[in-house]
Amino acid sequence: MFFKIIIIILNFVFLVVKSECVYNGLDFSKLYNPNGYTGYSALNWANDLDGRYKFLWNVCGVSNKCDQKGESTACQFIDSKVQVVGEKYNVEWNSDPKYNKTSITYHTEQTNCPNNLKRKFTINLICTDDDLYSTKVFEEEPCHYSVTMYGACGIPIKDSSEVPPIKPIEPCIYNGIDYSKASSLTGYDSSNNEYSYHWNVCGYSSICGPNIAACQKEQKYEKRTQIIGQVSKAQWSIDSSVNATVVTYSTDNRVFCQGDKPRQFKIYLICKDFKDNNSNGEEIEIVDGTIVPVNEDEECIYSTTIYTCGEAIK
Repeated sequence: MFFKIIIIILNFVFLVVKSECVYNGLDFSKLYNPNGYTGYSALNWANDLDGRYKFLWNVCGVSNKCDQKGESTACQFIDSKVQVVGEKYNVEWNSDPKYNKTSITYHTEQTNCPNNLKRKFTINLICTDDDLYSTKVFEEEPCHYSVTMYGACGIPIKDSSEVPPIKPIEPCIYNGIDYSKASSLTGYDSSNNEYSYHWNVCGYSSICGPNIAACQKEQKYEKRTQIIGQVSKAQWSIDSSVNATVVTYSTDNRVFCQGDKPRQFKIYLICKDFKDNNSNGEEIEIVDGTIVPVNEDEECIYSTTIYTCGEAIK
């Protein structure tokens, strides 16, 4: 029984890793290592001795020896002191087809660097016929570390059975009402001067990736993404004050949030058609399918409203 429980837990961990490790149609989840990876520094910009620093990192997952909260993907050791250099939920993907390279950069808010630069750790995945191996870790500029892994190939997602269905992938019925028509084939989008938001109802956003119900992207750095809602962490409720059914997608992402609280994304589903006035005093009609732009109601708690009526289950 004990071993069966362990197998179930490991399978769950693998599914979570896989859902967050697909980019450009390639699945890199096989590169996740439960024990993480270890390497040493090369001669850096400050002429520190070769091998002075020890680095631990992982691909699409945490490095368990970096912290106790399970939020750090990469860290640096010197004289038994640990410095986090990459956080799991602050991730940026890039690719360079010319060199068959995919890069993952994990950012942090650690600013104890020259000129208040923030630490970050880039993993360059090069697809070659070699057995998997890593170079030394380079610090080519202050507080930006990078390592290259050869033989690090993603698996193409070709079979449609391997691609998670988009609509819907979780039960979309609450209190006898079916809200599945509110789910979109590609998801919903809105933006302001700082961020763009992407989300879905009862499914994932095609922009955010599998198992991600909602994400936030910085307008200045489009590929820098924060996960703000996970499909697998949905909770349904009623908010009688606005006569709404609410689906809340929670996360394990506490990065940049005060009080160590996780990010949440709330979608208010309101069945109501009415007329209202916009900011210019002009009368507008709110109809089925009208969407209110995303708002950050309080720190790390986001919400949007969709005016839609579900269908009663008979």
